[in-house]
Amino acid sequence: MTIPNTRYSRLPTEFDVAGKTVIVTGAARGIGKGIARVFAESGAQVMVTSLTDRYLMPLAEEMEAAGHPIFPLTADATDSDDWQRTVDTALSAWGRIDVLINNLGDAIRKPLVPPPGSDGTPITDDEWQFVMDINLTEAFKVFPDPETGEPERIAASRERAKTNVPLGRVGELREVGLLALYLASDASAYMTGETLYLDGGLSHS
Repeated sequence: MTIPNTRYSRLPTEFDVAGKTVIVTGAARGIGKGIARVFAESGAQVMVTSLTDRYLMPLAEEMEAAGHPIFPLTADATDSDDWQRTVDTALSAWGRIDVLINNLGDAIRKPLVPPPGSDGTPITDDEWQFVMDINLTEAFKVFPDPETGEPERIAASRERAKTNVPLGRVGELREVGLLALYLASDASAYMTGETLYLDGGLSHS
């Protein structure tokens, strides 16, 4: 009896992102860095942006040495002109943009209109614009065409995960990158408007 070989040398073609052009914002560290690595290792052409080059250039050098070069660019995603420069640079280099990973996000916890009798202050025009710029504007513009680590907090989070997260650990950056890769590939073509939980079962335990 012959046992079939279930170890394959490559994934189905639907998962192939080789040659796709990808912009990852806020990619110098953390989740953005993990996502950028996965896409670059999978053969995509990746542009990574960050507000400064402090961590961006070391990442670019690391990926170059590993044989998976990326395109680093310092840019402020909340600045309209700066973001347009990012888009123009990508289009000039590649002629198209296939994927945008909008890794930046922020929120200001203020009401639009304070409840009657409360002492709360409403969100200002500048605060509203900041939230819109960092969460929405940079993504919209593609359609037309922490400085120091906190090891104590990280260690505490890992300890809490052992008891609070059903899988007993915190997630790895690469796991986030692999999910992003799936969403950007043709394998997810039939998926629309979903909220996906990547939290070791914490949300639905």
